[in-house]
Amino acid sequence: MYSFSGSGDSSSGRNLRCINKMRLLSVAYIVVLILTIFTQQTSSLSSSLSSSSSRQLQEVDGITACKGCTGTNLKCVGRTIVDTNCNACATGQTFWPCNLKKECWCWDTTGPRDAGDEG
Repeated sequence: MYSFSGSGDSSSGRNLRCINKMRLLSVAYIVVLILTIFTQQTSSLSSSLSSSSSRQLQEVDGITACKGCTGTNLKCVGRTIVDTNCNACATGQTFWPCNLKKECWCWDTTGPRDAGDEG
């Protein structure tokens, strides 16, 4: 027969508390890691947005203006042609209309639709 004494219970209690602390530390580490990755991606997206805005103001083709123009609020659109014709410029299309200067540009749909070069 096995006998459980008070000293055995306190030892297993300490072990359980130690395991719980290790789990808590692991969860905290994972949360910090996720926050770090999210912050880096957000800052990368922010710099991508600002560089796409500056591309709108220049006399460039749709390949350059729409490079990296993908995401929830970004859309490669046309100035004088139907927007759907410019969609492929964001994914690397190099022929019409993407090769035309100042035709296709990256629009942040959270703001007004303005290519930014009229004035």
